[in-house]
Amino acid sequence: MRSGAVGGIGGNMMSTGQKRKVLSFSLALAFLLLCFYLPFVFAQLPIEKFNTIRITGRGTVDTKGGLHLDLNWKIPTNALYIEIKRNYPNPYVILREFASHRAAFEVANPQIEYDDAQRTLHLTADFLGAVVNKKRRWEIDLGKDMNCIWMEKQRAIFLQIMSVDSQLIQVMDIMINLPQEASNVKYDEKKGLLTYSLPEKPATGYCELDLSLKYKPRLMAATHKVYGNPDISDGDMWVAKAIFKNTGQCNIRNLKVSYKLGEYSDWSIPKSYSLIVPGGYVVDLYYPVISSKVTELLTRTPVDVRIKYEYSDEQGNSYSDISGERIEILGINQMEWCNLTMEEISGTWAEYFSNSPLLAAWVTHLDPPVKAFAGMVSQLAGGVPSALDRESAIKFCRALYDLEVANGMVYQTPSGFLRDYTPGQDIKYPRDVLRDKSGTCVDLAILYASVCEAVGLETILVDIPGHCFPVITLPDGNLLPVECTTISGVAVGAPQVQALSFDKAVELASKELSELKMGMYYIVNVQEMQQKGLVSPNLPRLEGDILQRWGWRLPETPTATGGQRERITTTDVTQRYSSEQHKCSFVYPEGWKVQEEQGTVNVIHPQTLAWISMSRITENVDPQTCLQVIEFQLEQEYQNFAVTSRKEVIINGVPALRVDAQSTSAQGAALIHTWLLLHQNNLVKLAAGSDVLKEQEANLSPIVEQVFNSIILLD
Repeated sequence: MRSGAVGGIGGNMMSTGQKRKVLSFSLALAFLLLCFYLPFVFAQLPIEKFNTIRITGRGTVDTKGGLHLDLNWKIPTNALYIEIKRNYPNPYVILREFASHRAAFEVANPQIEYDDAQRTLHLTADFLGAVVNKKRRWEIDLGKDMNCIWMEKQRAIFLQIMSVDSQLIQVMDIMINLPQEASNVKYDEKKGLLTYSLPEKPATGYCELDLSLKYKPRLMAATHKVYGNPDISDGDMWVAKAIFKNTGQCNIRNLKVSYKLGEYSDWSIPKSYSLIVPGGYVVDLYYPVISSKVTELLTRTPVDVRIKYEYSDEQGNSYSDISGERIEILGINQMEWCNLTMEEISGTWAEYFSNSPLLAAWVTHLDPPVKAFAGMVSQLAGGVPSALDRESAIKFCRALYDLEVANGMVYQTPSGFLRDYTPGQDIKYPRDVLRDKSGTCVDLAILYASVCEAVGLETILVDIPGHCFPVITLPDGNLLPVECTTISGVAVGAPQVQALSFDKAVELASKELSELKMGMYYIVNVQEMQQKGLVSPNLPRLEGDILQRWGWRLPETPTATGGQRERITTTDVTQRYSSEQHKCSFVYPEGWKVQEEQGTVNVIHPQTLAWISMSRITENVDPQTCLQVIEFQLEQEYQNFAVTSRKEVIINGVPALRVDAQSTSAQGAALIHTWLLLHQNNLVKLAAGSDVLKEQEANLSPIVEQVFNSIILLD
């Protein structure tokens, strides 16, 4: 929530140079054992101050599978080095990424220090179970981006060059020293696996395997799909981490491990390890495929994490055991801001809100009510192709803000939970905000981001202490920040209750964006996070006319915020039609007739001066092939048929191939044709076409555009 007013700055937009100062990047090392990054050191600095980060390292592997790692980060400039030290005088804060309840590995004896003479950050640590024995070969996962540039006997050098940004390159080289007895050393670049053999030494005596089970005390139902993806967030979204240590005197063989999450998952496929020598470790991670039943949970619910494992000793004796812990699954709207235990938190704001990137899971741009709302915004904006140029994108964003204000959207204070543990907050999905016509700063920012994403506009969520706001990346690369809480003036300290203007909302957000402080914000790129697998949960299906039932209407007059809009049509669009046969819905003008026939649904002008046809395409056909068929049919049916334009557009988040043409009918009337081929994965899902008498183009084409821009696919 906001407290106090924020002053404005000149101009509504940020330049490309300013953009570089805001967009963050991560030094996420592909080296699996080094899933260590400095998200509040390098990730929040003006990158034009440096262009190369050099990382050098040396790793020594012992015969038990342990790895001792020695790394140095070379800071390019003295000014940058001083800035990092000033913001992080205690470098051990950085080691929170090594916390046992967070990291995808297990570390012992970590040490980190600054070296002022060399302008470096120096790290040493022992990684337990970094190398494991599978199918009687030892293997270490270095990551798919590591290139082996030199290998001789038991030594190898690996190089990674990453282009983090147009002005920043990360160069990392690491030498790995294997045990002297290692033989048959191989590196699989496709898998990023360094493998080798060691002579097996007889080990007899008593057999004992110690298990230390780490677990996440709380899971979020909203992000249940994330927990099954080890590639997200450097692998730290595991549910359980089993640390096995051979504390006996004999070799342990054929360890098999499996897990279960109460009624919300089946037993996982067992993972096998061929050998654990005395004193050796295996660190095994549980990434469950969680049932969508968790989305039905509204409040915190207890659930048991269970682990079963079996193994044998050198004499072939078999052992097995089952263990587990009780955890909680939070309700579908509940967000836990921190994924560290209280013992692992050093007290920084960034730690208490380390789950901020997971906000992307609440951005539901594919949810039908959100897509329908985006269609209403497009109508209010005059049917502009919002993702094609800067002016159209800004017009869409303004219309979105104005539509919220015109329908009485208001700001509300947040509700929280887990106050005795770590901070938590109840967060609405965009459909809930549309239903209630109210939301917190986070709710409003997520709704705004969802609607913009629905029409193809890339959106960023900026999370700062006590607040969150969206930033839209315009087609020309510039940024448009929007302060969504200004729909209620008092929320930003203004004396009036009524909404501030859209221009003022951009002005306030631009100032907030320019005042970001190192270590005190998160940048959440929605598309980037969702492409990595942070997808939204499946929500219950709602009726196609739900927005009308919730009272959403297009404004009839200029909005209360001062934003002027043109009269879009000469006929008000007041009804939405949903077709189960063709799996689509759309709005149409009062007085027009809708006829659903076998194969098509038609929308016809009262005097047949214009008509629109829509057909669901069930065959697997690509847009270009479908277009060729349509154009051939039109050429046969009409005289003087000629295509005037072909282009790709976005209809409520769905790509569409648009074709405009003109012709002459058999009766000599001039006609205007438009066809839309909505497609997904390069397969046409819906074909929509219109014919308008040219003499009525000025009056009727805007209405046809409204119908087109309101189309929503219902599957």
